[in-house]
Amino acid sequence: MSQIIPRPDAARPGGPPPWDGWSAALAPPITTSDLREALSGRTDLPVIPETEDGPQSAVLVPVFEEDGRARVILTRRTAWLRSHSGQVAFPGGRVDGDETFERAALREAEEEVGIDPSSVEIIGHLNRLFTVSSGAGIHPFVGSLPSRPTLRPNPAEVDRAFDVALNDLLAGDVFHSEVWGVGETAREVNFFEIDGETIWGATAKMLHELLTLVTVPRSTGPDLRG
Repeated sequence: MSQIIPRPDAARPGGPPPWDGWSAALAPPITTSDLREALSGRTDLPVIPETEDGPQSAVLVPVFEEDGRARVILTRRTAWLRSHSGQVAFPGGRVDGDETFERAALREAEEEVGIDPSSVEIIGHLNRLFTVSSGAGIHPFVGSLPSRPTLRPNPAEVDRAFDVALNDLLAGDVFHSEVWGVGETAREVNFFEIDGETIWGATAKMLHELLTLVTVPRSTGPDLRG
């Protein structure tokens, strides 16, 4: 199905990504060790509190390594869900009761695509996001899997589960950004077009952050511009 993207008439092209100029073909493979190093070295993130006021959700960014390249697992939400129907997302959802954000992310990944929580090593987290519509907090955790998992998408929530190599997201024709709004209301919206899917919104913002963390320090090495 085609997802609905509420693109305003005044939308205009945004700027290039921090990895602009990289040659996806010549860039060294991004591995799970690279992700671990990039995430563990962060000093700019506050500690995520166990509880917060207002609606909160947590997502898992599941990664595994295959043929020496880190791959990330994504889902396409079913058409009949009340929110974000048809959109590409990471497994995740509302925090239940007094469970921690990390536990919520692991539970949702198991419920949506059958990832065994005991097989996941949380190697870091990304910046907390807030939804534009409700202001709800989204807490993303990056989890490393020992190998390619056998996914079992829950048809009540997931139309499709798939994975892509992080290196493939660096290709020049995959990413673009747009600026929505004017003046103080303007915001940059990220898009990835890959594997027949359009990834945008909060999910694309998380991917943008993850790719920035793992590529920007590495760009000081050999010239990969091809």
